[in-house]
Amino acid sequence: MNKLTLFFFAITLYVFASSCSKENISGIDNNNQTDVDLNSDYYANTLFGKALAKALNNKEIREIIKEESLKKFDKDHDVLVQKIKDYKLSTNEAFLDAIADYSEVSKTDFIDAINNSPLLTVFVPTLSKFSPENWDTDTQTPIVSIRVESDILKNAPLLAFNQTDKEILLSYTKEPDIPVIVIKNNERIQLNDNKQIVEERSDLENESLMLQISDGKLSFLSKGFINNDEEPREEYSANSNLDLQSAIYVSANNNSPTVNPGVFPGLPPSMYNLKLMAHYLRYQNTYERDFIYYDIKQDTDTGKFNNSYSEAICGFYINNPNTETYLAQHNSDWTEGNLEIFITTIFINKNGVGSTLRQGFTCNKTDLFFIKNGQKHTLFYRIPPIEITPWRLQDYGDTWKFSIEEYNPGTTKKITTDITSHYSNNVKVDIGIPEIDGLKITAGYGSGGYTTSHTVIELTTTINSAPLGEALLSFYDPIVVGGRAFITSNPWADWVWDPPYYQLRGSNTGMISLLVTPIKRGGYSVTDPAQGWNIINSY
Repeated sequence: MNKLTLFFFAITLYVFASSCSKENISGIDNNNQTDVDLNSDYYANTLFGKALAKALNNKEIREIIKEESLKKFDKDHDVLVQKIKDYKLSTNEAFLDAIADYSEVSKTDFIDAINNSPLLTVFVPTLSKFSPENWDTDTQTPIVSIRVESDILKNAPLLAFNQTDKEILLSYTKEPDIPVIVIKNNERIQLNDNKQIVEERSDLENESLMLQISDGKLSFLSKGFINNDEEPREEYSANSNLDLQSAIYVSANNNSPTVNPGVFPGLPPSMYNLKLMAHYLRYQNTYERDFIYYDIKQDTDTGKFNNSYSEAICGFYINNPNTETYLAQHNSDWTEGNLEIFITTIFINKNGVGSTLRQGFTCNKTDLFFIKNGQKHTLFYRIPPIEITPWRLQDYGDTWKFSIEEYNPGTTKKITTDITSHYSNNVKVDIGIPEIDGLKITAGYGSGGYTTSHTVIELTTTINSAPLGEALLSFYDPIVVGGRAFITSNPWADWVWDPPYYQLRGSNTGMISLLVTPIKRGGYSVTDPAQGWNIINSY
């Protein structure tokens, strides 16, 4: 039996032997202790947490944790241990080696255990009396807590350690009034040898999900979690500068958007699709995706598929006052951090075979609601576009389905849903003539009829996640449903200097509305010949 195994056995005995001597500042029953599971990450996390608690006496260690948490590499105040393990201290000792010096097992066993737990993460929470931004590393030495997903469901206490190795029992739901950091597994990273890369079918050729520090072993679960700048993306925060951001104020009585000057649930046209805006201005109340993907409009009745555009997730907002309470019940613990919203797009081909694409993004609860004049309102949360795929009618039919959840790690479970899509006979497919193959004749369904495909799809979720409902999107649904009443005679210049926000149609689940719209793939550069304004977009 090696030293690491002995250490784990000692922890097991210690949990039972010392339960009556722990300092309990949680205000909850401490009899419901964490179950011992030799196959879980609990031991590696505890091993690291106990050592880190003592190592935090070193100011340089505290400064590294603070600095890295502020970078928000995954758009939360997370510090992936594998990312910083080789950082050099002023003594020229590697970060992980320095932590290992405080471990109760050998350095070799300690480092092996940590390297075998690649999702191990240090999270610095934002509390009323402690946060990454106001952490005074000269005077504040946090205790270290160990987050265990199963304990949250059992209302078990949150185990923490101080610098003298004393155990402290906290509550997951009662915010502590002392500095605390959290050891957990990262919810936004995955092991590539255990799971298929989530977005491998998303056609994001120029966007890698791989973590450069992991030799291909780790990747982000979605583009929406990648912070390329490793700093907060304030330009996408609905709560920053409310007068200029695309916030919408929703009445508590009827959840209808209240329009303020230049404020709509949508995006400035220069950010995502000038072609869409041009079509809306000229051909309102016609099929916009016919024009985007097939160049069909009122004076053109046939067109070839245009692969330079793609559907993208661009934003969402709460549309039901009960959703706030629902989310609060599922996210009452302060150790989680920002919300992880996952959207599974469900497709079906003409032969009745279904497929899915799971993508996600993150937001803070404060990005969804705010107080104005004493009344709580919901905010439209604008998302840097997450590309789904170009909408080829011959591949996907006229209907997509979205299954949306607020994700929390935990025991997995299976759920089922179904999808029905229609394939119009006015799209010519596999006829052996390249010039005609994929040609769409007439707008809408035309007069040639259609065939119907239907199937049942099995999805994987967790028992800790909060379902946010399902929504359908039709190729023929309107995209733009409203906008500023007056457009100047020089819209290109107007869009540059004073972008209007066009109200986009949301796909409503009954709890939230998701905004999915076509975008120009890879950004674009457009020059209006009349005005000479150079409008450039890259996201």
